[in-house]
Amino acid sequence: TTAASLRAGVPTLVLPATSDQGFWGRRVAALGAGPAPIPLQEMTVARLTAALWDVVAEPTMAANAGALGVLLQAEDGVARAVALISNRLKGVLR
Repeated sequence: TTAASLRAGVPTLVLPATSDQGFWGRRVAALGAGPAPIPLQEMTVARLTAALWDVVAEPTMAANAGALGVLLQAEDGVARAVALISNRLKGVLR
């Protein structure tokens, strides 16, 4: 979901609950494409409201998310992954 929202070029608020979600939330914030993540156990009405306000009202965040979306839309990640794996396997399977 984080990748989908960023690919769409919209600011993203990550509410990490498990696994790698906290990492991606911190990356989104570091890239200026969303506010700092709010772990579910730390969420309050005030924190969520402030973060959502940033998502809809902060022009820099919207610009950063839009620029990142353009880059992600131009990337063919699946083809790149297939090429990397194929090249690696060619060296192993010779």
